[in-house]
Amino acid sequence: MKKIMLLLLLASIAIASSVAQEKNKQIGIRFNNGSYDILIKKQVDTSNVYSRFRIGSNVGDFNWTINQNNANYSANFNIAFGKEKHMNTYKDLYFILGHEYLFNTSSVGYSDKNNNSPLNFVDVGFGYGVVLGFGYEVVPKLNVALEMIPNIMANVRTYYNNSTTSIRTNVNTGSIVFTALYTFGK
Repeated sequence: MKKIMLLLLLASIAIASSVAQEKNKQIGIRFNNGSYDILIKKQVDTSNVYSRFRIGSNVGDFNWTINQNNANYSANFNIAFGKEKHMNTYKDLYFILGHEYLFNTSSVGYSDKNNNSPLNFVDVGFGYGVVLGFGYEVVPKLNVALEMIPNIMANVRTYYNNSTTSIRTNVNTGSIVFTALYTFGK
């Protein structure tokens, strides 16, 4: 798990350094319930249309109870890409409307002292989301935004113990997230 997190960190640094060399791009951090995503936007033409790409991961929990010899963990990884349009509303305030194609994977596990693992599973999901939000240009190179992405996802869950799979879909309004973005070449 540490190797995966290190690999994701190095990939994020490489992406950030390549973005810094180009004009009309934004890079930022999107905070969501204790985890974060790296968000990259590029203006696609002279209008206010941007392509967007985000990548994130979260090692949620790793707990080991010594007295009972129990261990549990959870982790996830997600990628999304799409387009958005900024519509000016008042001075430096703008409305964000767009869409994303989503991919995520997560893993949850539990083990007790007898090596029983009743909750070990992996989820893999694909989906589509609508980007809704408001952004504000604090200074010419710094933007902040609040956005949410209602989405529909199709997930396949595979359990380790009994090798069963299930397909489920959900419509989710998610939570409102805070984003801080730095603009290059403006």
